[in-house]
Amino acid sequence: MLKGINTTITFLFLFAFINSCSFFENDKDSFDSSLYTKTTVHAESTYNNCSPKSDACAYMSFDYPQFKNEANSEILKKINASVIKTMLTYTEANSPDKACEEFINNYKSFIDNPDVDESNTAWFDKRDAEWLSIQKKVMSVKCNVSNFMGGAHENNFVMLRNFTPLTGDSIGLNMIFDTESLKELSNQGEMKFRAKQGLKKEESFEEAGYWFPDNEFYLTENFAFTQEGLLFYYNEYEIAPYSKGAIYFVVPYSLIMHLFD
Repeated sequence: MLKGINTTITFLFLFAFINSCSFFENDKDSFDSSLYTKTTVHAESTYNNCSPKSDACAYMSFDYPQFKNEANSEILKKINASVIKTMLTYTEANSPDKACEEFINNYKSFIDNPDVDESNTAWFDKRDAEWLSIQKKVMSVKCNVSNFMGGAHENNFVMLRNFTPLTGDSIGLNMIFDTESLKELSNQGEMKFRAKQGLKKEESFEEAGYWFPDNEFYLTENFAFTQEGLLFYYNEYEIAPYSKGAIYFVVPYSLIMHLFD
């Protein structure tokens, strides 16, 4: 079921200018991305061998990158395993193959139930991942999930994760910024959020239809490093009704470079 396609790739360091900041400045902790080999992995299961391109087909699929490099194999295994674990969110499986198998079994149980009126409803669960940035000090990945298992509409959500290539550990906001810097970053984020959503500075989030606790803005930990700045992504239903969709914005590096010191 799993297929690997090996291609050697050379990544541009998207934001070389940021390496002057303390969070990124230790060169001995960096890596040369041109030495890495990326494998694209595909896993898929369909009901009765139907074609996923058909509207009537029930299927689950995974497409995700994996890195290989003999010198840092254990670190890469750790990062690869974290990416797979993220893609398995909201399943009970421990591998994409197992998740696909369980999905089809659940679908079979669904359509075999005599009490189900919509027995011809086709399910799907499509998951893929892509690297948003590969740098000397940080790697950011975006995992996309789109699925439908009955109901009024399909579900879509995005999971962003950041890793250090030195150890393979995940990186959170509180590992990069101190308390005061986080406050300033949050202020910048709120301004970008309000501008993106068309909210005035004094306008209440609650009255505008947003679900921030105590009516106070917060930065989501669902963030990633991009070429332009820090991307923050709030999924559907996270801070607003489905009608508002996913909400995301970028805080440019030009506004927060000093916070990395």
